[in-house]
Formats: sequence, C-alpha cells, structure tokens
Amino acid sequence: MKRAVLLTIAVAAAVLAGCAADPPATAPPPRDTHGDFVLPADAYAFTLPETGRIDLARELLAGRCMRRLGYAFDADAARREIPAGNDATVTDLGWYGNKRRYGVTDPAVAARYGYHLVNPNLGGTSPAPGFGTLTPAMRTALTGTCTREASTALSPDGVVGEADVVGALGSGSFRDSLHDPTVTAAFAQWSACMLESGRHYASPAVAGNEFDIDSPRITPAETAAASADVACKQRTHLLDIWHGFETTDQNSRIARDPAAFAAAKADHDAEMRRVAAVLAAEM
Repeated sequence: MKRAVLLTIAVAAAVLAGCAADPPATAPPPRDTHGDFVLPADAYAFTLPETGRIDLARELLAGRCMRRLGYAFDADAARREIPAGNDATVTDLGWYGNKRRYGVTDPAVAARYGYHLVNPNLGGTSPAPGFGTLTPAMRTALTGTCTREASTALSPDGVVGEADVVGALGSGSFRDSLHDPTVTAAFAQWSACMLESGRHYASPAVAGNEFDIDSPRITPAETAAASADVACKQRTHLLDIWHGFETTDQNSRIARDPAAFAAAKADHDAEMRRVAAVLAAEM
C-alpha cells in the first residue's frame, strides 16, 4: 500500500513486485541540504526536489493531452514556474522537508523573518502553471481527462507517493517524541529559558502562535521572540535531544521490518525512473 501525497498536480508510481531481504544502501545526503534535518525515513521518502520533478512531468503530460483536446498550454511557463516554486519550497523547508519540523531553528532566519517563511508564496504562484486561467470547461477536461491520462502514462495503478510504511515512520517517531521523558524534560528547560525573557510558551509547538505569519508584515516583536526561541533551543540542546530521539526511534522501526522498507525504496526508485523518462521525452 502507498500513501498519496499532495503535489502541485498529483502523479503516480507503481508498486514493484518482490523486494530484497534488507534495505538497499542509499546515497549520502547532498552537501547542501538548506539547513535541513536528516532522518532515517528520508532514505525511503521523496526529497522536495524529486517532488518538483514529479510535478513537472505530470504537468507536461497533462498539457500535451489538453493541446490534443484543443486547449492552449504553455509548456515553457510550466518549465519556469514549477522549478521556481520548488526552489522556494526547498529554501524554506529544506531538501527533505524537515527544516521546520522542530519550529524555527536558524538564527539568521529568525532575526530577519521571525516565524515567517522566507518565501511567502510557497509552492509557486499558480495551481496549474502553463494553463493560465482555467475556464469551467478547461477545468473539467484537465481534472476529468488529462490528469487521469497523465497518471496512467506514469503508473498503471494511479497511486503516487511514499509507501504507507514510510509515512507512518515519520509521523510515528514525531508523535512518540512528544511523550518521551527526555524530550519533554528538554521542552521544560526550553520553556524556562523562554520565561526568562517574559515569554510564556508551554512547548516549542506553540511558540509564535500569537503572530500572523500570513501577514506580509514582520514585526520586531516577532523577530525578537523567534530569536529567543532559537537561542533557547541552542542553550538547552533541545534540537540534539529531539532529533536524536527520532533518529533512534526510526532506526529501530526500520530494523523491525527491513523488507517493507526495501520495497518502499524500490518503489521510490521505479517512480523516479519513470519521471526521468517523461522529462527526457518532453523537455
């Protein structure tokens, strides 16, 4: 089974039959992960740059279908907008999407942007790059015919995303971390540190909730709170403790069912090979 993921436009991958007995060796993370946190689950999940490639492949296939039905599609616009939106997402959320997993953690970002993301238009500027404004008829053709056709071209089962076991790995370790005595003790130390500057937060999960991060205005109060947040995380070693718990927890879960994670990695690799073939043909 696979868990669907939300993309600019959804894309699919087939599940490979059969798997190795042990998880395959994986390439080391890139040197520049944009300040991201790397977790064991990331060896089996899709990176954000890979998600961008999936989005683009699906958009180009759907656009070819729309042209055949008599609608305009600007492939060059899709090639510009989707990678640009993905680059912005990577800047904000990191290579693996974990950069804000533990809240704001970068002192420079906190001092300038507070709890805001660096890029306010996360994920691009258009829900359907290359199509312009969708009329009702275009929307029906796109969602009812062309996205389905593109999905079928990429995967016979029409299911996209990381395996269920990978999604459960990431969500499960985070959920368990919130109840681990060592982590919660670090939360308490962090809260005490924040209280020294007059900020009452029960945990990092609620830090900055009083600020409107959807507003274009970033106030001095917000940047001050975010900077104190990061400083207290560093002072209490909260990030090392929190990330360390998740790393150990995920490795333990993987070791209990290596065949399932080997299959998830095979799925991932097969999907990306299909995407590469589409991009090579369409670009």
